[in-house]
Amino acid sequence: MARDLESAGFESAWVGDHVAMPRTHTSRYPFSPTGEMPWPATEPWCDSVVAMASMAEATSTIRVGTGVMVAGLRNPVVLAKQLATIDVLSGGRLELGVGAGWLTEEFGIVGLDAKDRGRRLDEAVAMIRRCWEGAPDGFEGHFYSLPEGSLFYPVPLHDVPVIIGGVSERAYERVVRYGSGWMGTTNLKDLQRGAVEPITRIRQIATDHARDPDEIAQLVRVHTGPSFDVDGLVAAIPLLRNAGVDELLVDIPWSGELDLARWYDRLSAVAG
Repeated sequence: MARDLESAGFESAWVGDHVAMPRTHTSRYPFSPTGEMPWPATEPWCDSVVAMASMAEATSTIRVGTGVMVAGLRNPVVLAKQLATIDVLSGGRLELGVGAGWLTEEFGIVGLDAKDRGRRLDEAVAMIRRCWEGAPDGFEGHFYSLPEGSLFYPVPLHDVPVIIGGVSERAYERVVRYGSGWMGTTNLKDLQRGAVEPITRIRQIATDHARDPDEIAQLVRVHTGPSFDVDGLVAAIPLLRNAGVDELLVDIPWSGELDLARWYDRLSAVAG
């Protein structure tokens, strides 16, 4: 898939992330007006780290990233090593999208308390970035600790962007405090609530905290539905561009044949 996207002209390829799915759940999916997941519970989710490594190996120029990873479900030291390895082997093409997670039942499956997921994410990102220094100072947090004298090589080849996902005030504050950018998830019928309003709010928070809003990358992932509504995407691009979107991520259905090069040409002609 990533090779096809690269050949068609797309600049990045992203994978979603779930470690486990419950048969039933009461958690509300935040990117849908109904709160329902747009996929069945039996949908196969490949491990995002392994999937990124596979995509990187199959390509040479396209950036690979997670959109987004529930980082708090994993040991951050091991994760830092895995991600640094992908960045080195890919020639510096890794981007890391992370979020606190919305599916509380998933945390229970792996033996964690979902109430701590926001703080776990904050500490996990801090730990990962320290490990990427190679020879970091020690770290002592509530959930994770790093002893003095720990070495982590190789380090990433570039300053890996850490993109924060989420549609809550706390998520927007994380973007401003330590994120390289924000990743929103929405659909063509909900662009105002799912993209325009969050970007406006993030820019306001950044201004309030003396951070330049223009240095925060704005990425928006759009669900187009099983028919891949390219006409709807083309029509949405001016609105998203005016809202300050820097990169448009498109959920592409792989159940049927798509002329990716033609879709790319149509989208890029409008996006410029």
